[in-house]
Amino acid sequence: MKKFLITILFGLLLLSCQKQRKVSEIKYWISKTDSRTDLIESITEFESEINGMDATGGFDIHTIMDKDSVIQKVFVNVAISNDSLMDYEFYFQKDTVIFANIRAYKENGPDGQKLDTLTDSDFYFENGDLLERIDRKKTDLEIETVKWLAEMYFIFSRDYE
Repeated sequence: MKKFLITILFGLLLLSCQKQRKVSEIKYWISKTDSRTDLIESITEFESEINGMDATGGFDIHTIMDKDSVIQKVFVNVAISNDSLMDYEFYFQKDTVIFANIRAYKENGPDGQKLDTLTDSDFYFENGDLLERIDRKKTDLEIETVKWLAEMYFIFSRDYE
C-alpha cells in the first residue's frame, strides 16, 4: 500500500512539473511575440447604439500578425452601455488560442474617472485544453466562454484584414 501511494504522489508531482513547464513555454512565447518588431498591426472598429437609449457601445480589434498574415495576437477593447469596459487579450499558435487575459471594468464616479475591476483572469491552453487559470478577482467566467471569445475575435480579425 505504501509503494502504491508513493507511486501516485510521484506521478502527480511529474504531471504538475510538466504542466508548469508548458505554462512557462507559453509565457516565453508571449514575451517573444511582444518583443518582435516585424509584426504588423491592423485595427478594426465597430460602433453600435442601444435602441431607445442614449447609450452607445462598440469594440475595436487590434490584430497583430506576421508578414504572412498569420495571427499571433488579438487585443480587443469593448465598451458597453457607456459605463462598462472589457479588455480581451489572446495569443495564438497555429490558429489556436494558447493564452487569454480577460479584464472587465465598471466605471465608478463622476465622468467615469475611476474604474472598478470586476474580472481579471489569465487562461493558459494547450490544444484547446485548459492548463492553468489565474483569477486575480473572483469571477464566474466559464472556460468555454473564454474559448468562444477567442475563436470569435480570431474569426473577426481574419475576416476584416
